[in-house]
Amino acid sequence: MKFRLSFLFLVFIPSVSFSQITFQRIYDMGTGESAYTVVQTFDGGYAICGRKNLSPSPGAFLLRTNGYGDTLWSKTFPDYIINAERIMRQTSDSGFIICGNDNAIFLVKTDKNGDTLWTSHLPGKVATGIAQTADHGYIVVSPWPSPNLTKTDGSGNLLWQKTYQVYGIQNYGAVYSMLQASDGGYVISGLCDYNAYEHATLSAFLLKTNADGDSSWTRKYSTPNGKVDIYSVCQADGNGYFLAGCMVPAAGTSYSQGYLIRTNATGDTLWSSRNHYQQSCFISTDNTADHNIIAAGVMQTPYGGGGQAIMLSKYKQSGDLAFMRSFSIGNYGTSVQATKDHGFVIAGEKDGNIILIKTDSLGKASLNGISDPPNLLNISVYPNPSKGKFRVSWAGNATSLEITDIGGHFVYRKEFSQNPPLSLDIDLSKKAEGTYIILLKTEGDTRSGKIILSLIR
Repeated sequence: MKFRLSFLFLVFIPSVSFSQITFQRIYDMGTGESAYTVVQTFDGGYAICGRKNLSPSPGAFLLRTNGYGDTLWSKTFPDYIINAERIMRQTSDSGFIICGNDNAIFLVKTDKNGDTLWTSHLPGKVATGIAQTADHGYIVVSPWPSPNLTKTDGSGNLLWQKTYQVYGIQNYGAVYSMLQASDGGYVISGLCDYNAYEHATLSAFLLKTNADGDSSWTRKYSTPNGKVDIYSVCQADGNGYFLAGCMVPAAGTSYSQGYLIRTNATGDTLWSSRNHYQQSCFISTDNTADHNIIAAGVMQTPYGGGGQAIMLSKYKQSGDLAFMRSFSIGNYGTSVQATKDHGFVIAGEKDGNIILIKTDSLGKASLNGISDPPNLLNISVYPNPSKGKFRVSWAGNATSLEITDIGGHFVYRKEFSQNPPLSLDIDLSKKAEGTYIILLKTEGDTRSGKIILSLIR
């Protein structure tokens, strides 16, 4: 059951870095929501598409914000959508296209205000991704009854549908991502050796077609005695591709690690990179303004208290890690997109609420944006929420710890000299219920380490 706190609210503190707006926002529609796709709209705002999970109105939702994350409007659609990173796109007329399932492939086309212009039912049962094509039609990917592509015109009328046989897939295959390639063809990624899953082996595939949907080639990616899951594909420089997901290195291993594969134009592996954090996975990817790759997903929280956090990682074309960030505001990130100001926007979820994070070009955001070592002050507050007594722990050299209420009034301050501690027990049990800000400072750096502490009586 979802636990609600009537007095818990989000403090929004915009920060500016290289004239980039950053924020972390929470949206609660009251129905237990899941966020699947985020896009930056043409006017610089954001649109999030996902699913309302609880009665009386389960179904798809479309949430529209301005560039600061303030809600402009939200719409609900009565049909089911699948957890996939690209089930909604903005269209060339500033409207939106959403794919879902109504005992058929179901398309909803809206105007820029989210009002429905038309709907379309197409052969098939499940849709896991959609894109507008260069000719202003639409291409839909579906895993049922086998991996297939469905092409429509601009009004959702069926033009063609193609089905593909992929390694190890019998009757059903997990298809998670699709895009139109730079040559006008299409690329599908997903899982194969599907029936072997119970035997602790699972492979990923990449399938390339031409513009008419005819298969050009298929590649398979696996690891000996382990599993490879691929959830996202995006174009790379040189007409190659980036595949992102996770891998389990060997049978019987109890953890997964974020996994990134770089291929050439025909799907052959150029390199692969494994995230060093256990219990991590990449779910969504996008190209960056400097021709590298950004990936978002989930990781086991790197600071005390346990649980999961949203993970954001940037990789260079060479496969070297540029940075890794984690955000405890969310349990996992399901969709990421590079933004016009060279920052990034992530949609995710925590406890049935929608999370939206806007970062700068370094992947940092106000409140609890967290960087990677050695410049990181990993901050942990436990328990959080708290009845008043709690412990703050961190990594790195701190000069002071300050706590303020939402009006900026100091309620606690501690300065450190030589040999600063790495944790501090604090008692605010005599303070009022509400949200407080903990700020851990280092010499010359106060941008990192802003988090919310909520008190419960």
